[in-house]
Amino acid sequence: MKVDITLHPNNLIEMDRIMDLVRTLETPSAGPGEDVPSRENSAEEMDSPAAPSNSEDFDPAELPDSQPGGWTEWPLAVGAKQIFVSVGGDDDNSGRSESEPVKTLAAGIDLLANGTGDQLLLKRGDVFVGQDFGEWSVSGKNADAMMLIGAYGSGSRPMVQPAKESQILVGREGTKCSYVAIADLHFLVPDGHDGSVRPPHIVWRSEGTTFHIEGCLFDGTAMISQRIAGHGPVENVIFRRNVVDAPYAVGGRVHIYWQGVTGGVLEENFLYHLGWKENVVPDDKFTHNAYITSTCTGIVFRRNISMSSSSHGVQLRCGGVMDENVFIDTALQSFGYVLGGSKDNPARDAGVSGSIRDNLFIDPKKIDGADRGVGVQVANVNKTGLVISGNLFLNDVRSGEDNSCVIELDADNGPAGLHEVSIDANIAYNWRSGLVVREANYANVSGVNTDNNDWQDMMGANSMPTYVSILGENYGKFSFSGNIYNRKEGETEVGFRVGSRTRYGDRDFAWWTENVEPTAKEAKENYPDPDRTIETYSTSVGGGGTQEGVIASCLLQQKTFWDEDYTAVGILNYFRAGFGMAPIT
Repeated sequence: MKVDITLHPNNLIEMDRIMDLVRTLETPSAGPGEDVPSRENSAEEMDSPAAPSNSEDFDPAELPDSQPGGWTEWPLAVGAKQIFVSVGGDDDNSGRSESEPVKTLAAGIDLLANGTGDQLLLKRGDVFVGQDFGEWSVSGKNADAMMLIGAYGSGSRPMVQPAKESQILVGREGTKCSYVAIADLHFLVPDGHDGSVRPPHIVWRSEGTTFHIEGCLFDGTAMISQRIAGHGPVENVIFRRNVVDAPYAVGGRVHIYWQGVTGGVLEENFLYHLGWKENVVPDDKFTHNAYITSTCTGIVFRRNISMSSSSHGVQLRCGGVMDENVFIDTALQSFGYVLGGSKDNPARDAGVSGSIRDNLFIDPKKIDGADRGVGVQVANVNKTGLVISGNLFLNDVRSGEDNSCVIELDADNGPAGLHEVSIDANIAYNWRSGLVVREANYANVSGVNTDNNDWQDMMGANSMPTYVSILGENYGKFSFSGNIYNRKEGETEVGFRVGSRTRYGDRDFAWWTENVEPTAKEAKENYPDPDRTIETYSTSVGGGGTQEGVIASCLLQQKTFWDEDYTAVGILNYFRAGFGMAPIT
């Protein structure tokens, strides 16, 4: 399916803005510097030791399934009413019909009844400047009768542009509110944020269940969901098919931030360039496209495109599901890593578990003056285990990398250690270094198996060799079987490092097969078309052959204009075909 702007006049306002962005888009570049932590977004300050009240009992299988090709429907409940709001209306109107809308958001909110499934509908094409939804307290009736904040009519999504000193919407801690949905709206904060004040976001801290955001454009802003220590649980948060476009703060941090959420889905979103701006706010190691803390549980991060992050494409400290995503131009991703569990955070002492399956990691970036470039970092995995399978790691083409690797395992980052980790059937191609196991005594390690992976056209990094580095002496704790290894033509780095961080631990392929992996093969694989890029993908779908064209089309995604070519599944299947892998369905 191709993007044709002449066929979609209702989207011209948003298209004009996005085309302006594309014309002025700069190539992302790294730079040193660290933002001053803000109250909302501090990576170090905001991990509360309070655990969700029912975290032990939550089953991720209870979360809603993916809905490829479809959108959530919001039927009006029996006995509920719709309230219409338009800038051309009058607050003395009834608000009960499109012909009698109220004028302001505040007047519309006053007409809603709690617990009924009422709907607040904003007129498409309208711009609500200096207005917001304030502190929200109106619940829906149940999951089938949600309180909806949505849109009516035809044209571009209604735009809400709050005052800089306000928030877009706040579910206040200590209040109780459930079954609230926000759909098909455009939130605009046009000039970045001053980190000395709380930036305009959607902030949800209300005790209760089911807060659902779908099909919205977050333009210069983002979303926070938190359980605050001493207050009740925040359960079943869904963030689906939204676009988050380049928010940043001068002196603060802006990213999607979830803390203490029990059960949640981030699915089919386009997360682009969060938390930094070229030549204005440097990218740093504390700001991420999505930051999900260790106090969350039952989290699914699925089928998202996460692109041009300041640091992490996603930091999934709590473990869970990280499946079928596309990570482009990100510094790294993490799972259970960094405060995944520690003496300061007993909520995760038992460790995490889950899956990292069928993702694409491509074109890693530099960050904070360092060459991080890790596909995924993993730590603090309990005996329920972790499956890392079917992933593609492609094109680490930077030079001089010290910290680049496909997968990094750290047995000391969290009390649980590493248990039942299956690294199976992944392909790394044209990357610097393969698997790195951080130095430790490995006393708390069991069942870590690396089987049937392809390490192809590997190049080696400055401080790490081409294939595998196990930096502790007890390498027998790790099992390897059936892996295929191949260096890039002309590569001179040794293949393996065992037992030492220095080159005294370097070993060749003959030593490896004799001492560690008798079934290993050193062979060049012939894939159908392994050298595909984001630019060739753009050409294949008629997008003009540029990464900027892919960005522009992803920014247009919405309910009235959804293009499967610019979803994670569309991109994944193009690259998977290049390696002869089965498509994602």
